[in-house]
Amino acid sequence: MRILNKLVLFADKKVGCECTRFLLEEYSDLVGLIVLMDRNNSVYDVLKEYDYPDESVLCWSDLSQDKKTVNSIVSYKPDMFILAWWPKLLKSNLINIPHLGCLNFHPSLLPYNQGKHPNFWSIVEETPFGVTLHFIDEKVDQGQIVFQQEIPYDWEDSGESLYRRSIESIVLLFREKFHLLKSGIYEKKKPSVMGTFHYAKEIDPASEIDLEKEYKAKELLNLLRARTFPPYPSCYFYDNDERYCVTVSIKKEKNGPG
Repeated sequence: MRILNKLVLFADKKVGCECTRFLLEEYSDLVGLIVLMDRNNSVYDVLKEYDYPDESVLCWSDLSQDKKTVNSIVSYKPDMFILAWWPKLLKSNLINIPHLGCLNFHPSLLPYNQGKHPNFWSIVEETPFGVTLHFIDEKVDQGQIVFQQEIPYDWEDSGESLYRRSIESIVLLFREKFHLLKSGIYEKKKPSVMGTFHYAKEIDPASEIDLEKEYKAKELLNLLRARTFPPYPSCYFYDNDERYCVTVSIKKEKNGPG
């Protein structure tokens, strides 16, 4: 039985804050160390609310530069790492520390939209969207899947709405399933289909609208709403060497036409 007795939490942003609160309130005896990007991380404010011991808070920069910090994690003998919205890739020297593995939060319905900007690509490529808890290996977003929740979407959704819904869904999924992780009652599954993968560098060229190109109306509307996420960059086009930005809002008529 894969019983979880000790964990190290890698936490960032809102998801990291919510998961930190949940673990400290419900399972504080399991949380041994929490890794932050730096002391300005919003998770640090949560830790101060709970009087979490400062010596149990590590900084990411130290993990890459200071062997003593890595050794402190090794000496803790964690069963599992939990990466709650963690933006950095872990190298093998860290991945191999916990004997139960490293559980990662990914805002897509893996194996669809591995990599970056899954909320954008789900709309553009009309692929299923959702959130996934999976164990990582040295290949990005290709580890064994443990829990998932599909998020249906329609014409009223945008890149922004999918992102915000993914935050809510992945925190809820983690809270609902953590007792199974703790008890070792879960299965690891490899994806049954190939899925899709995108790099961060792909989104900007994919967001350019060519005024001389023919688009299907559906294709163009999907592109526009997928990149609608203010204040972040939107779709754009060039005319007479001037760049124009385009967003779109789609709302369903409540009472129908007429």
